[in-house]
Amino acid sequence: MGAVLAYIVHLYKVEKRARRSGIVGQDLRLLREQASKPVLEKLHEYLEKIREEVLPKSEAGQAVAYALKNWTALTRYLEDGDLSIDNNHTERSLRGIAVGRHNWTFLARQ
Repeated sequence: MGAVLAYIVHLYKVEKRARRSGIVGQDLRLLREQASKPVLEKLHEYLEKIREEVLPKSEAGQAVAYALKNWTALTRYLEDGDLSIDNNHTERSLRGIAVGRHNWTFLARQ
């Protein structure tokens, strides 16, 4: 599974390089097409290969099955330079709501 992380690190390096260079929109989509798409193709091949080697109910097996099942969604960012590689920004913005909900529940019990 270390190979999977190496592929992911490479993908994030492409994004970091683009951010530092101010590449956005169509130019970012083209960069991803050249630099990220081949890595994603290798990652997909690797996941297909190891799917047969890992136990389906193990954590690794479940992770591989999840990635392959959601491959289209996971790679959609290649098609649009305005999409992010991940949803970390959205999750951070929603974190306050989740934390607040927990705190409000605690306050309502007193």
